[in-house]
Amino acid sequence: MADKDFVITFRAQGLDERVRAYRAAPTMTRASINLALRRIGTLMVPILKAHTPVGASHRLRNKTYFRVGGGPFGQRLVVWQAAQSPGGYFYGAFVRGGTRPHMPPYRELIPWVRAVLGIGLPEGARVAWLIARKIARVGTRPNRYHERALHAAMPGIQAIVNETGVTIAARLSR
Repeated sequence: MADKDFVITFRAQGLDERVRAYRAAPTMTRASINLALRRIGTLMVPILKAHTPVGASHRLRNKTYFRVGGGPFGQRLVVWQAAQSPGGYFYGAFVRGGTRPHMPPYRELIPWVRAVLGIGLPEGARVAWLIARKIARVGTRPNRYHERALHAAMPGIQAIVNETGVTIAARLSR
């Protein structure tokens, strides 16, 4: 018998139920992943708040949220901190990443001087000016609290991911 005459026949029985089950698999998988991302967000927000520096106004800590976004095939969890200074500046990224030397508006520092250092006006304005000058010379150090928060949340995140994988596998094997 020549190679071109070699034929393999495969006959499967009961395949119709498997085909129907796998047609629903993408929807079920997306829903399971969406639920897992929401559970991770619910876990992550309080941990991030606990690691966030308090500062003068508690804004950065109090304005911590999560959202599950993206399309059906590219879901993602976004955790953000929407704190703004009295002047309207979003400042979380500067707390987390630090800054290069620059001259900040010293009036923006007066509430911080009052709340954190306990120095009122007019002395507080002078201290705020001195802090602004120091920032103009050396910048600010980064505070990597978000990395510490992620490290603290990792066991819980890993447990959620593992549970989700087991759930998806169990549903697909039915």
